Amino acid sequence: MLTGLTGIFVWNFQPLLKLSSAPIFMYGVIHFINQILRAAGGLNAEKIVNKFETFQLILIEYIAVIISFTFLLLGYLIKNNLFIFIGLIMICIAILLFVVFGIFNVSKIHINVPDYNRATCASVNTFVEDFASFFLLLSFKIAYDHFGIISSICAFALISAIVLYPKFYKKSIDSTSNL
Repeated sequence: MLTGLTGIFVWNFQPLLKLSSAPIFMYGVIHFINQILRAAGGLNAEKIVNKFETFQLILIEYIAVIISFTFLLLGYLIKNNLFIFIGLIMICIAILLFVVFGIFNVSKIHINVPDYNRATCASVNTFVEDFASFFLLLSFKIAYDHFGIISSICAFALISAIVLYPKFYKKSIDSTSNL
């Protein structure tokens, strides 16, 4: 799901910038910031992963996605470049978290899977990620063609919330039972 999410980010960068009439230099600035944050995420992945659990990283990423698309849509609706810039920065932060999560995921495979199964497990993991990403992007494209960008993003947010809710609910039950 996170792989598809990153694909949707990249897919929506340019159309939202164009729809909002943002200055062209903004895309270059955001691309530069994105590359810096990706590098920082790779360099500091271990520190970040040690501070958060897997689900917390996913939840933070989801919140960053919702905030970013909210600002992008507000920027589009009211034609305000500041909202668009904030939304794009939030997307860069969400992509940083995605990079950290990817490193975390691969490192967990290398730690928890025996040597003789590691390549198979990593291959299956990549296949499942790519298939989920394909399905998510295809679904988003169909929704985008029929309902437009705002409705599609809102539907994606709702579907993501439904997918994440059981895990979030279980975590909140587990944390209250420890009191």
